Amino acid sequence: MLKTTLLLPTLALAFAGVELTTDYTRDRSLTVSVTSKNASEVTAMEMTIDGEPVERGGFGGGGGVASERSYTFTDTVLAAQDGAPKKVKRAFGAVGGTATMPGRDGGSNEMEVESAFADAVIVIDHSGAEAKFEVLEGDVPDEALAGLVPTLALDRLLPSGAVEAGASWELEGADVLAALGHELERSLFRRPAPEGGAGEGRGERGGRRGAPGGGRMGGGGLAMLEGGEWDAKAKLTDETETVDGVECAVIEVKAEVSGELPEMGGGGGRGRDRAFGLAGAPRANTFEAELEGRLLWSVKEARPVRFELTGTVTTVRDMERETQRGVMKSHTEQETRIELTVAVTAGAKAD
Repeated sequence: MLKTTLLLPTLALAFAGVELTTDYTRDRSLTVSVTSKNASEVTAMEMTIDGEPVERGGFGGGGGVASERSYTFTDTVLAAQDGAPKKVKRAFGAVGGTATMPGRDGGSNEMEVESAFADAVIVIDHSGAEAKFEVLEGDVPDEALAGLVPTLALDRLLPSGAVEAGASWELEGADVLAALGHELERSLFRRPAPEGGAGEGRGERGGRRGAPGGGRMGGGGLAMLEGGEWDAKAKLTDETETVDGVECAVIEVKAEVSGELPEMGGGGGRGRDRAFGLAGAPRANTFEAELEGRLLWSVKEARPVRFELTGTVTTVRDMERETQRGVMKSHTEQETRIELTVAVTAGAKAD
């Protein structure tokens, strides 16, 4: 892929009053390919009892966790209204990934992350009062279909009206998370139901048992950011960039978000607390995230072409409790690096 960036002072005139809206009425199909990566590392960790350091032994802070997920699908619009897609046939290709977690012996354990959506073909129908879904190929659980929408997630980054070069607009946190694939991945990579429990059988197809959580970033994914305070903006620059022969406008996306972490759940967190006599201990847990990306948009073809984003999420966990051994305090800092690449190509309309 050849990329060339040009600074054009006259581009502001060319972009005057341009509508940045995906045109779903054109006789074409759109193929979306997504790769998301993240890697977490504990950057600081200490535990004391009455001020004296305590060795945590095998109960580490959960660092060294990494994952990579990729998926592709092709959308063919079957019905549209006022320029918006109402009925779409979505044909998935490969859907899956890997998750790596530290082992007790100092090594690492790698697991495959599977999805029932691999090679599935689904009709998403939002033409009526209620969404309807028809699985033409594959075996996808009904409960996994509810989150599917006929539009592209990158539409959430676009302005509501015409803009000129240099214009900026506010983004909601939910819009940024959708563009990151958070909403779709909750459907694609569902946490499997426990063996012998409710939802056994079809529910287990959402992923390999033991994979770290149903969301991204392992053990909670981007869900922690949902309730945070967001400051997110997008800006149409005066740059252009050519991707595979398609000239694109460059839209910058920047976001900062902070908030409090939810109480640690799941067996892993409670197990560590019980091992140190900390069950029910009060916590002061916070997170901060900085995200930065670029959306490359074809004005001529009225569609997204590429979206790239990187970011860092930093979490801080503090804990203090009276125990039989004395006043126990712990402090853990963890950093998660995020990378996302979304490529969109146009092709002949599928049958």
